[in-house]
Amino acid sequence: MSNRSKLKQTVETELLPEVTAFIQKLSTLVETGEAQEEDQEVLEEMEELKETFESILDDIREDEMDEEEALEILKELKKIHKKK
Repeated sequence: MSNRSKLKQTVETELLPEVTAFIQKLSTLVETGEAQEEDQEVLEEMEELKETFESILDDIREDEMDEEEALEILKELKKIHKKK
């Protein structure tokens, strides 16, 4: 499997659904007035992250990302995941 395919699969099946679910939970807190100031900040960060993931998918679909760039993003994602 190519790096682009791995990245696409990871973003589509793991990262984007996880971020979207988290955004929904935070949005509910904000809408019900139960959110703290930090929650609003995190919500904004998660929305930016979602946009980044969608941009990655767009780049892959439009063939604007090469294998090397996909590999670098995968490496960064692994680093972030290890820090959790």
